[in-house]
Amino acid sequence: MTAVAPARRGRGRPRAADPERISEIALGLMIERGYAATTMAGIARAAGVSESTVFRYFSSKASVLWYGMEDSARVFREAFAYRGARLPLVDAIFEAYLDMLHSPDVPQVVIRRRVAIVWRSTEATDAAWTQFGQWRRMVSEFVAERRGIPADSFEAEVLGGIVWSALSAAITAWATGDDPDPTSAVRAARAWVALPPP
Repeated sequence: MTAVAPARRGRGRPRAADPERISEIALGLMIERGYAATTMAGIARAAGVSESTVFRYFSSKASVLWYGMEDSARVFREAFAYRGARLPLVDAIFEAYLDMLHSPDVPQVVIRRRVAIVWRSTEATDAAWTQFGQWRRMVSEFVAERRGIPADSFEAEVLGGIVWSALSAAITAWATGDDPDPTSAVRAARAWVALPPP
């Protein structure tokens, strides 16, 4: 792996901080050094900003790791809204997920790094439970919407959990493998999921 060089600071006014850039630098550090060994102070040094600047945008290391997930969730929801009525339920969810993974609004390199970090680190995995729980609930909402059942029903939770587990396994296999395109991993996972018809 290549080392992450600290950003150079010139004279004069400090560079305006960019949370996206800080997050990208942090992901690079987490890949190189590991999640546990990456600190907020280290992120600040590598980004060429003060630690207080990092904390202005991010409340914790986990929030740096998950920066931009709202965009991914938005694209996933929009893709499901588009595909939801056109395809069978499970196909619509998997195809919407692929749409999200291929969206220009969601850089694949960031997703791949994030998932690889979570896969390699127990501490990062613990930090992922909240995020992954939100995504599982979103998938349960898709299931509930199409099946005409309450989103908090046991049926929606179980069926959504099954689909999310398959998606999560697919994205992990892709992020930790050699294939640059997630399509084959997602489609392979789709082949294993069979939900009862509504």
